[in-house]
Amino acid sequence: MKKVIRNIVLGIILGLAMMTFSLLFVLLFVQDVSEILTRENMIRNIWCGALVGVSFYLPSLIYEQEKLPRSIQTIIHMGIGFIVYFIVAIYAQWIPTTAGPWAIVGFVVFGILGALTIWFAFYLYYKNEATRINQKLSKR
Repeated sequence: MKKVIRNIVLGIILGLAMMTFSLLFVLLFVQDVSEILTRENMIRNIWCGALVGVSFYLPSLIYEQEKLPRSIQTIIHMGIGFIVYFIVAIYAQWIPTTAGPWAIVGFVVFGILGALTIWFAFYLYYKNEATRINQKLSKR
């Protein structure tokens, strides 16, 4: 239970951080931000950012199930995250559904690449931690 609460909190933090960076990116490159900076839109983005963060971070507990192959763990983890992300992205109007099919495809590709980049960074971090721990154990 402790790990679940920890992952929820860390997911909220990660989601809000990603939402903040995304908003910064929009503010730097979009001329008219009057629609983006409305009270309703900001509240919706904050809640949706937190939800997306939790939807990617909480399912990472699947990696503790050693009986499942890593590929299945990854599919479950990323599958849950992407399903929630795309539902939330449509609701939050992050996906520009009125800008045409190429804008939607670009957004989907950008979302997938972003999530996979973050996943890969965590993978490398934990792989290096395991190597470091194994080296310390072999010295004993």
